[in-house]
Amino acid sequence: MKKIFNDKDGKLKELESIVFEIERLKDTIDWAHSTIQSCLINLEGGKGLDDNDVKMFAVDIRENLNKKEKAMAELDYYTNEKLKKELSKLKIVNTPNGFLEDLDRLKKDRGINNFWVDLKKNI
Repeated sequence: MKKIFNDKDGKLKELESIVFEIERLKDTIDWAHSTIQSCLINLEGGKGLDDNDVKMFAVDIRENLNKKEKAMAELDYYTNEKLKKELSKLKIVNTPNGFLEDLDRLKKDRGINNFWVDLKKNI
């Protein structure tokens, strides 16, 4: 399994797990948002769409709005509860948002957009 942190003694295993889950949730939100936008574009320019097509797009939008809403709630929980608790446990002096901003810089330095997507690609 690909690692985010250099963790020879295993102390950062839970932190890494939380980060991967946060990254998975961000990917879910991005995917749902893109799908919703695609459906709306199809509906807006949908000359010749029949009722079944419109219904299919409406269902897809609703499903992806629900996925996005659920993922956003989970992301909030993972960021403001689990990550905050783990940072405190590890005595890492940073806020959850500050820590995630630092990770974003690390991703940029490594040429990675999302740790979870990168892990999935390399399994």
